[in-house]
Amino acid sequence: MAWFNDTIFLRKTALAERLERPMADLAGRCAPAWNEPGRLDQSLVDTLPLLPHCRVLYALNSAGTQVSANVSPEGADPARRGQDLSTRPYLAGALPFRGFGLSHPYTGRNGISPCITALQAVHSATGPLGFVAADFDVKELPPAPVTTALHTDWHQYRGDPAIREMVFQQRRIPSVMDEHTDTVITRLDVLVREHGVFHSKIHLSSSRAVLWLYDDPYHYRLHTLAELIDPTMCLPYPKRPYPEEATLPPELVRPVLEQLKTLRRADETIYLRSASLNIMNSLVRLTFSCDGSHYLPAEEFLRRDASFWFG
Repeated sequence: MAWFNDTIFLRKTALAERLERPMADLAGRCAPAWNEPGRLDQSLVDTLPLLPHCRVLYALNSAGTQVSANVSPEGADPARRGQDLSTRPYLAGALPFRGFGLSHPYTGRNGISPCITALQAVHSATGPLGFVAADFDVKELPPAPVTTALHTDWHQYRGDPAIREMVFQQRRIPSVMDEHTDTVITRLDVLVREHGVFHSKIHLSSSRAVLWLYDDPYHYRLHTLAELIDPTMCLPYPKRPYPEEATLPPELVRPVLEQLKTLRRADETIYLRSASLNIMNSLVRLTFSCDGSHYLPAEEFLRRDASFWFG
């Protein structure tokens, strides 16, 4: 999703802002010591404290051969000098290269932790010498600025192929909830608008619902149909004003729920099995009998009638 890629970009940008100056300074100190391993290693040791969260710092020549020790918070390990790093992901497309850059995240040699490498070109008066490289664990990247502006573009995902292949051999069997849909819609509308439920998931085929409360978002409440249609259903949920942070206007909650009922009954072969509504990001999720799922903004959902979904 766009917000996911944007967050990664922001975290990489924050890291680059911290590293660009000290890495450039390090390259300047490494150039005259390039052919003197002791001096070269000492330059790396002196710079490591200026690179917060750096896992390992080292130098390699233009052919991808490491020419320094591995310098980490635990000290310098000269045993790594001479190893061939030419196939490492961060060197792809790096030559010819001038200046500073960050690699894309890649899987480290341990095969578990995702890494990112900062590369700074090192030049002498006669031409390029190689690079200094700093490896970081992705988990240690500076946090991105907090934002609630999540993108809610429409996304569609295919489900289980075995279910899709059999979809035209099945028919909708009315559930117990289908007999009480209007009552369930009324209960959920009140719970969302007046009792602090910000996320609700409705299982239309199996006649249950799962609710998340604004004031207790880490626990969900699972309700059977008998509870959902009970006149006292709202009593365990204290009254609460509609969240100011919600991006879905409260007057659109019931129209969204009513539209779910329409999609449930519009076709006997392709029908809605479950759905969810989140008022904080105004996102609707739909899962149909073919096991395909859609995630789309609620207002866009309301603009589409049954003919859009079923032709």
